[in-house]
Amino acid sequence: MGGLNAVGGYADTDGVVANYSTFGSSDYEDGSFMLAAPYDKGRTMTHEVGHFLGLRHIWGDNTSCVVNATDSNKDYCPDTPAANGPNGSCVTSNSCPTAPGNDMIENYMDYTPDTCMNIFTINQKDRITAVMSNSPRRLELKTSLADIAIPLFANDAELKPEKNCSQNACGAGVPVTAQFILYNRGTNPLTSATVPYTVNGGAVQMMNWTGNLAQDAYEIINIATGVSSGSISARIVNANGVADQRISNNAAVVAIGNSVPVSSTNFTFELQLDPYGSEVSWELKNSAGVTLYSGGGYQDSSPALITQAWNLPVNDCYTFTINDTYGDGIYTTGGYYKIKNSAGTLVLSGQDYTYSQQKIFNVVQLSFLETSEVKQKCI
Repeated sequence: MGGLNAVGGYADTDGVVANYSTFGSSDYEDGSFMLAAPYDKGRTMTHEVGHFLGLRHIWGDNTSCVVNATDSNKDYCPDTPAANGPNGSCVTSNSCPTAPGNDMIENYMDYTPDTCMNIFTINQKDRITAVMSNSPRRLELKTSLADIAIPLFANDAELKPEKNCSQNACGAGVPVTAQFILYNRGTNPLTSATVPYTVNGGAVQMMNWTGNLAQDAYEIINIATGVSSGSISARIVNANGVADQRISNNAAVVAIGNSVPVSSTNFTFELQLDPYGSEVSWELKNSAGVTLYSGGGYQDSSPALITQAWNLPVNDCYTFTINDTYGDGIYTTGGYYKIKNSAGTLVLSGQDYTYSQQKIFNVVQLSFLETSEVKQKCI
């Protein structure tokens, strides 16, 4: 479909974001809102959801007043009059006098104050319908079952990893206590749970928890690891003295010391430069200070995505450093970097920095209680 990125972007960043000061409406002010006029009527979310469903700004994200039969030079919706750029007020304007019609300052996809926004056009609605019916991610929303309640069981405990930034440097040598969140998802009060766990794939140890949790209540449980880096894998086998009745939420992994538990040493590095590639350089070093991978000397242009395959042996600490000689990073024009493991899970990423940014992570072997629910610590 015209005007859309065929790649679609990353699933882990696919969503809608609105600043807290523009979320909600001052019409319902109860004294606790922190809304910033003139974007205080909830239209920011309307605007961003419009993007999520395939709409572009009414000026087509360029400054061209030229409109042809297919409207390809602006927003791909012929019934929005041509505009040469965004409007910042509710004053009637015609920024393209050579094309018929005033700018549609009432349209949700302009930048006008919330008080004058009140319309999507018929063609915009058609475009949303087409995206909802054909986009691989959006079409799933029409048949999603996410709003249907899951079946409940009497004895159902859930385990999740908890973030604990008390120890966040590779190889610092200070033993860390791993934290997990124990939830009661059952209809009975949860009074006991049996939790076997392993530290860095070692011998199975046992924790026997007792307490009293009402339905959907939780408690943080601590496991002394005796190590400063690695992964602690745990699972629930019994709840209230009987076999837990839902196994899909029983296992979790906590990585400590900025550790990344992996089942493969293969990683993928992605770098999306901004148009000033000559400013950027980067390197990845191991714990011995040896540079394993590096890059720089890029051209100033409209850059393509740079992708590299990395092999990072386990039980080692890695330092990634990225530099920008101008001091504006790669954030303002859509640049970013990402490191992913072999399963496609994001290990670390960044984009908002000035002259330099450095991140450290430790690669460890995933133990036998493998689960997809892994959280890195303090990366």
